[in-house]
Amino acid sequence: MSLKPVEVVRKTATRRDVEKEAYLTGVLSVKCTTESYLHVGTRRVKFSIDETLFTKYRGEIDYNFLVRTSRNYVTYEYTEVVRYGNKVVIPGSTLKGCVRSRLELLAVSRDDKTHFCFRVSDIPRVFPPRKGQHGWRHYRIWEPSVGERRISTDGREACDTTRGDYRVCVTCDLFGAPGLASRVLFENLYATVCELLSLRLDHNEKVEAVKPRTVFSGRIVFRNLRPYELGLIFIGLGAEPSGGFKTILLGKSKYRQRIVEECPQDRSLEGGPIDLGLVRFSIERILVNSRLYDVEEDSLHQGFYLYSDSSKLRGIVVKAVREASEMFPELRVDFSEVKAREEVKQA
Repeated sequence: MSLKPVEVVRKTATRRDVEKEAYLTGVLSVKCTTESYLHVGTRRVKFSIDETLFTKYRGEIDYNFLVRTSRNYVTYEYTEVVRYGNKVVIPGSTLKGCVRSRLELLAVSRDDKTHFCFRVSDIPRVFPPRKGQHGWRHYRIWEPSVGERRISTDGREACDTTRGDYRVCVTCDLFGAPGLASRVLFENLYATVCELLSLRLDHNEKVEAVKPRTVFSGRIVFRNLRPYELGLIFIGLGAEPSGGFKTILLGKSKYRQRIVEECPQDRSLEGGPIDLGLVRFSIERILVNSRLYDVEEDSLHQGFYLYSDSSKLRGIVVKAVREASEMFPELRVDFSEVKAREEVKQA
């Protein structure tokens, strides 16, 4: 079985200075609440080496010897979560990658065409991956979009404007591509109060994990957006047609349960399964240079319209998501990767 060829519809990129139709500039204040344990790490692993290795075998150590012997003298520490200024954060780059990849994966081609290329979403190395092979859960959760080989009429699989061609797909126009700046800036989300657990998981993996019900807050800054592009951001964050936000997946080990082998802070977790990576977003405020969908603002701040009332915010999300869905009917706005993950668990 081979990947399905799909044409990526590309259009001229939106101007980054002034664009009459892309007139929205402003800030989204967002909140992210963890609904399970969460690990967004630095990918750096600390370890300590017993000096006995160097004193006992002085003069005998070479590279091959270290490879064979060091495991008996090396102690691995817990992989840390990301911190800035001594505060635990979800990096803006992680949030951007999550939103962008969700849009790419939510899109399933219609008539062998799509408006979303695969710039950040992985294509299976072996297709289709069988159960137990690398990436099989990712494939099972997100099929059939992961079975598409997204190309354009000139054979490109991902947008790249460095060659002078400024025709790009929707996500690259919004979030950037080589040679093209993003119109959306994802700032770090900070946890004001955060309790961490040191978990030794199955396969002898050690991680720091944020506890459930931890709240992260931050901003998404946007410039020169069309209203439906604001809707795309909402969809990437998990927005539903009803205006609410579903639980989505973020971070490490989000596709499967892990077994806790040791947790010094909470021994009751040891020996049992835990979930990681379940989060839910919400929009707390919108500050924008133009009134949205004729919804009356709550107040004005130096010419910017402020929306903070929950019912008004929900109404704006509903209308923006509806407009984005009508523009791009290939988006599966109702799809839940969390429900799909539960089905994979039973497989």
